[in-house]
Amino acid sequence: MIEVIDPTRLRDSLQCLRLYYWRHERHIIPKAPRMPLAYGSAVHACLAQHYLGEPAGICLQAFEKVWETEVIPWQNEMSEEDLKRNPVRWAEIFIVYRQHYKVEPFQVLRVEAPFFLPLSDWLALAGIIDLLVKYLNQIMVIDHKTTSVTYPSYFAGFNPNHQFSSYLLGATELLEQPVTTAIANCIVTAKSEMRPEKLFIRHPTTRSLSQHQMLKEEILNWWEVVRECRRRNSWPRNDDRCQRWQGGCDYHSLCTDINTDYRRLKPSSALFRESVWDPIQELRQHGFNETI
Repeated sequence: MIEVIDPTRLRDSLQCLRLYYWRHERHIIPKAPRMPLAYGSAVHACLAQHYLGEPAGICLQAFEKVWETEVIPWQNEMSEEDLKRNPVRWAEIFIVYRQHYKVEPFQVLRVEAPFFLPLSDWLALAGIIDLLVKYLNQIMVIDHKTTSVTYPSYFAGFNPNHQFSSYLLGATELLEQPVTTAIANCIVTAKSEMRPEKLFIRHPTTRSLSQHQMLKEEILNWWEVVRECRRRNSWPRNDDRCQRWQGGCDYHSLCTDINTDYRRLKPSSALFRESVWDPIQELRQHGFNETI
């Protein structure tokens, strides 16, 4: 049976194999929602409706639907309200967004386009592309990003970047023509900023067709490492990532437990819950109906 990975599984494994183990082998996530991820998911849902041509009210309802699923049930687990990431603040930003981009410079071809790309007889790459557009006589990928930073290093991190590379490769295979440019549609999370030039940044990144082929090779080689970890049931930690995020890694307490081998550890039900990340289910939800 072919194994299916997507940019989420790929990202988590590259960041730390132990993190990948907790999230995708044991299917464990913290009870308290990670607000940047939940907010980003809700923003994506809202913008999908926006680029399908829906009115503002329908778009904001899409945000609320995600919020009610991913945040509301777990609000008691949160220490305090996030003043930068909440439905009221997003509604304010979205109104400015619609006005600022009232006339887009591109033609929207597809919204939330799923792709499924076999890399070998045992591994496939899948994903959801936010937008496929025609711009400057080229087909391009647009990926929505919510971010609280706009440092030069943030934009420099778009290349190399497996997510953008995967989307460009997927678009090339999906459309059966070269797609080599992606645009990051960055929306800044801020408590009170309302100036469009501070809230919205669009930044391009490119890949060549030879880089597409190299990506396939790199993914296959890397996933051999993941498969070997699975075979041995041994998942090394990347301690360089433990405190890379604000507040530290979600799984830090599990990885530093001194009483039990992590492979036999049963995380506290007061702090963690089970949630399976299924790339195929994500594809199905976006209209992918082919048999895998």
